[in-house]
Amino acid sequence: MLSLYDSAYSASSATSPPAKTGSATPVNTAAPKPNSAVAAQGSSPASASIPNASMMQLLQLTVEFLKLAMSDMTSTLPGATASPSAAGGSLTPTGSPTIAGTAASSPGSGAMVPTGGQVTTAPSQPATSSAPTAPAIPVTGKHQPVVAEIDDFTTDNTGFNHGAEIANTLNPDGSVNVLKFNIGGSGDRLAKIANSLDTVIARVKNGETIDAVNLSQQDFSNSPETAQVRAKIDELAALGVPVAVAAGNNGPSQHNSLISNKAFAVQSATNGLANPNSGLGNVTAEGRTTSFATANFTRQLAFSRASRQQV
Repeated sequence: MLSLYDSAYSASSATSPPAKTGSATPVNTAAPKPNSAVAAQGSSPASASIPNASMMQLLQLTVEFLKLAMSDMTSTLPGATASPSAAGGSLTPTGSPTIAGTAASSPGSGAMVPTGGQVTTAPSQPATSSAPTAPAIPVTGKHQPVVAEIDDFTTDNTGFNHGAEIANTLNPDGSVNVLKFNIGGSGDRLAKIANSLDTVIARVKNGETIDAVNLSQQDFSNSPETAQVRAKIDELAALGVPVAVAAGNNGPSQHNSLISNKAFAVQSATNGLANPNSGLGNVTAEGRTTSFATANFTRQLAFSRASRQQV
């Protein structure tokens, strides 16, 4: 800036050399030439006045210098451009600066979110999750009830399938997951029951959720085989899995030997009245036989347990 002022001043003073000290200055009667410099008598170069034309030149140079200075300033500001105006131009930002360490709102809102100390702009679209959505489970609390049904799933010559009928009673609306263990066909029925209970025990110990076991079967012989079944039922009870066993359909004087001390022994009733053919039990449920009463009771038992546990 000083060099511009110095050059302008030098150019103007060079046209009017100062008068010699002590010498008379003749009076010039001619009209002064335009843009000529007039030096006062006895004046020095420092006291010389700058003519109007040179002053205009100086102002123009100053304006040009300011424009150049403003251009240099905008070139050092990233993300900004100069917008000239009557006042000499204003700076208008073009883009959002990056802000470090700024707290942000949740992703998907179009707000700033921190990423390792830097701030980036989150997309304006809602965030989507790749996690699957569990299907709605009807009539249940925390998980779908799971029942292990140990039964005979063979169809007799009349077309009756005991296991299938009990399964439909346990799960009439698709709200219960029924695990079917078939003890029908040839072979030792009591051994099949014991083996099925062993399988349930192993699955529970392995972490599988089974809310209840339904055993709509009867046997009136007190034998080592029935004792083995009772022992398996007690083991499941110790694991927290209740077992419901039919009280039997041979009347109140007959005791089903498959019922252990820790089992739910289900006797049947119709419209609240005990069925005369039902064996004695420790709980009563509606059903035309103790097999169906046991299925109705087991269903409610499973729902009760499922509503209190989270899987």
